[in-house]
Parts: sequence; C-alpha cells; structure tokens
Amino acid sequence: MVDAPLTCDVLIVGGGPAGLSVASRLPDDVATIIVHQDQEIGLPIRTSGGSWTDDTARLGIPPEMYNVLEINEAYADAAHTLIPLQGNLPAILDTPRLYKWLASQSDHKDRELLLGTKFTAARRLGDGRFESTIRTRDGVNRKVLSTYLVDASGWHVAVLRALGLTDARPVRLGVGTEYE
Repeated sequence: MVDAPLTCDVLIVGGGPAGLSVASRLPDDVATIIVHQDQEIGLPIRTSGGSWTDDTARLGIPPEMYNVLEINEAYADAAHTLIPLQGNLPAILDTPRLYKWLASQSDHKDRELLLGTKFTAARRLGDGRFESTIRTRDGVNRKVLSTYLVDASGWHVAVLRALGLTDARPVRLGVGTEYE
C-alpha cells in the first residue's frame, strides 16, 4: 500500500532562519509544509548569529534573544583598550532560541513542520505544481504535491539542484554565517 501524497500550497525545504522566516510571513490560510533534516529546531548549532540592534528591533526579535555589545575590546601586543560603541549597536543572537521563536511564529493549523526529514527529489508536473520526495529518518519515502517550492536549504541548494537549475554548490568559505 502506498501512502497518498501530502499536499500543500507551499513546501519549504529547510528549517533554518530563511525557511522559518518565510513560513512565519505567509498568510494563515496558506497550507505549508516545512521539511527540516534535524530532529530539533536550532540544534545542533551550525552557525553563530550576529546582527544590529536596529535590525533586531525592525524584525520584532524579542530582546531576550540577543546580547547587545556596548564595548569593543582591542588588543595589540601588550596594549589593551576598551572602545565604547554608540548608535546602531551589534548584537549576538541566541541562535537556537531564535530559531525556535521563528518556528513558533508560524505554528498554526495550516502549517506542518516535519523534523528528521530529508528532501531528496523534485520535479515540475505538467499542471505547474511540484512533486517532491522526502524521506524520514526511519527510511519512509513520501511524495509531497505543492503549488510553490521554496529552497531554504542554504549552501546545499538542494531544490535548485534537484530541479536542474544549477549543477554546482556555492564554494564554502567558512563555517557559519560566513557562507550563509
């Protein structure tokens, strides 16, 4: 017996900041499935998060999810100085907590977050929809039919590669925000 395909308006591949942000901004009546390869949102930590206080305020990120840097310390040989910062201050984000908060922003009846699930394939159907294949950690393959398909897989560009829209991955320049 083959399970009936899952259906949604938007399939988002990637449960990091890009995918979760897209999901949180979609209207409530848009049926959405988010596929995330890890068992938990925000863990394991693969990136650090830095931003600016003006941006965190504009994005509505709660202040308890970041630490503001008000002083910069500079070292050179035997010298050390403290430099007070002013204006639009840098902020270090609590990445796992921020990701979980983003996920909570799109938590309602028309959103489904599939954890421990890997996107494996996609193709465009003759009617313009997308048919994607996902695989759970226990090896179960499922089809997903969607009107829209969002590639939020980061440097993997998994959807673009699956659709034949690129044949190469971007060059990794580092680990974390350096290549995101």
